[in-house]
Amino acid sequence: MQVRLVNRSLRLVAVVSMAAAAVTGIVASSASASTTAPSRAAAHAATAHAAAAPAMTPRRAPSGCNNYNLCEYNAGNGGNLCFQTRNSENWPSACADHNEGEYNRGSRAVYLYSQTGETGCYYLLYSGHYLLYNANDKFQGPNQACKNEKLEHHLASSKFV
Repeated sequence: MQVRLVNRSLRLVAVVSMAAAAVTGIVASSASASTTAPSRAAAHAATAHAAAAPAMTPRRAPSGCNNYNLCEYNAGNGGNLCFQTRNSENWPSACADHNEGEYNRGSRAVYLYSQTGETGCYYLLYSGHYLLYNANDKFQGPNQACKNEKLEHHLASSKFV
């Protein structure tokens, strides 16, 4: 009887070890896949980038942003809420070009622009999505020069679409 219990225990340990190895392999392969070829949706997801993120990253959206608003934060990781708006507009001078993160709680997507008057380089932030560290985010267009420029300290207006 004791031999059977030992054999069952050994089999259980072997199965658990193999399952843990399989999960580790899946996690590792999905992590490398997401860093090499992000999907369009992943590019807009709210992910804290490891290069600039502090040791602790949030597991939820930044706080303080009311429903249906675009919120701009002057500190990364959703810190120091500077302003929030429901309208397409130029940003207040205390917030424009001081940006570190944004959260779109509106029901529509919003274009973030590098210049006042909804002009210049742009980034399309989908409804329900947020950016935690603009130092890791780049404009999406309209040209290659913009695509090489980081959003950090380069936003001045927004337009809901």
